[in-house]
Amino acid sequence: MKPGTILLHKNFVFTDGSVKDKYLVILGGRGGVVVAAKTTSKGHRYRNDHGCQSGSYYPAFLLTVGCC
Repeated sequence: MKPGTILLHKNFVFTDGSVKDKYLVILGGRGGVVVAAKTTSKGHRYRNDHGCQSGSYYPAFLLTVGCC
């Protein structure tokens, strides 16, 4: 898969039983391993500062605009 590819999972079932469309963004891959980012509409659960947020509700890594 090419970096930047956006995948759509229709009717994704969340752990609470709710169902909604979910997007994955392919970041890259090598040697059969693919790295993807799962998107969220629940941004209020996360801090808005650059870097690793392992202490958040769900661990995350935020890439801020212009960082790369």
